[in-house]
Amino acid sequence: KKLKEKISKDNPEEVACQLDGWSVNHHGHMGLMISYITPKWKRVMMNLACSKFDDRHTGENISLFIEEKLELWNVLEKCNTITSDSASNMNKMMEFLPDRMARIPCLNHVLNLVIKDEILEKPEIEKIVLFCRRIIGFGNSSNNFYEEMRVVANELDKNELVLKQDVATRWNSTNDMLERHVDCEEVVKKVLDEKGWAEIIAKKSNTDKKKIHEKDWKIMKNVTKTLSPFKSATEQLSSNAACISECIPVVSMLQKTLESCG
Repeated sequence: KKLKEKISKDNPEEVACQLDGWSVNHHGHMGLMISYITPKWKRVMMNLACSKFDDRHTGENISLFIEEKLELWNVLEKCNTITSDSASNMNKMMEFLPDRMARIPCLNHVLNLVIKDEILEKPEIEKIVLFCRRIIGFGNSSNNFYEEMRVVANELDKNELVLKQDVATRWNSTNDMLERHVDCEEVVKKVLDEKGWAEIIAKKSNTDKKKIHEKDWKIMKNVTKTLSPFKSATEQLSSNAACISECIPVVSMLQKTLESCG
């Protein structure tokens, strides 16, 4: 009720819509936000829906969901842009919405796809990432492994750090995982190679890769260095104060940074 009263009082000339769909616990979900600027130039963002969406996530079904929710809040006629990821169903959804509406691809999603397709899915890097995941997966089920990590960290006078697990749908998390391995390089090397845990993990995981070689460590360092500007850009674009006008300078700076580092 308060949100409806605020929208009515602010009476914005135009609203922008942001949309995302996902699945968890065998249920589909859909979230819908709007943002607008008041006549007094105050920025407003509000969530209009975050609900189960067990219909098929087709473009037509999503468009019906959007129209229903925006109509409920009396802003359908004021909405001209929708920001969403670049999945095919989001492209298809625009065919069922009014012609005046334009879709804006989420730049963070685009950057995430670029990183996965052009860097993380290269065979050599993919093998390293997979082995790092197996180390963490094994460690999460073995108190003895992490006890060895703590003992070695103390022996080397290093901070006791826990390795980070990456999550497929969480941006930057694979970079964070590799960064943490690089931060713990001396400790991880000693635990895996000198203490024999690499062989144990390889047997448990049924993998051909038996250890992290010196070449692999060099690749990890290069990958994290390359991904660092992408991480900064993602964090900037994820801020509550982020604005679509940042897209062009962010992409331009990424291109310049990649040119300079080769």
